Amino acid sequence: MDRRDRFPPRSPGPPRQNRPTQPRQPAAPHQGGFRPGAPPRPATRAPKPPVERAPNDFRHMDKRAPRWEIQPPTAEGLLRALGVEEAGFAAQYRAVRNFVRLPAARGMPSGLRSELRQRNLLPRRGNGRVMECATLEDARANIDRVDEQLVDLLAERGAYVRQAAGFKQSPEEAAAPRRVEQVIAGVRGFARDSSIDPDLVERVYRTMIDGFTELERADLASREGSEPALLATPTRAGADDEQD
Repeated sequence: MDRRDRFPPRSPGPPRQNRPTQPRQPAAPHQGGFRPGAPPRPATRAPKPPVERAPNDFRHMDKRAPRWEIQPPTAEGLLRALGVEEAGFAAQYRAVRNFVRLPAARGMPSGLRSELRQRNLLPRRGNGRVMECATLEDARANIDRVDEQLVDLLAERGAYVRQAAGFKQSPEEAAAPRRVEQVIAGVRGFARDSSIDPDLVERVYRTMIDGFTELERADLASREGSEPALLATPTRAGADDEQD
């Protein structure tokens, strides 16, 4: 028997009736509420009262660095823009130091900062990253590394102290109280910026300044004692002795 004889085809039923579709209602205008029954929002919001911020609260400032506008981005271009291209080193150093404290200096290219440090127009500071030491030996090795850098900087500072002594006339001029207080005020500000105790930095600097002052006073005293011999006119007898 054929399969088609065993299972005859079903007779088609009545045609399927589709459900009537309801016309879509236009959406109601937004009333401002997130939940049914919520009160509508006002058309215009009331202005928020100004927020009083502390003088040292910079959270409202834009964190993005401003675009660098000084061209060319070199040390010569910056000095030309500051108007100290033909000035002496002291005027250039003061101008650059005051400029880097402005918000516009945050966009300074890193290559320009390196060039300014090479010309001693910017201080050579650390990168601000402290290594995480795993052992006591690692910590002591880093201390030795920093000590080596500090001694090199002290030697450089001593060389400039000796040059400063060349512009003075007597040992009494070695001690300059006003200059000492100016230096102390500056390093206390640097200490606050670097998160180190300003009192500790002041004690270290006063001890160091006392030592350099004694060095400067000794240089002035030795020069004062040697100048008469260099400036004295040799007598005839002295000349004869030299010939002998």
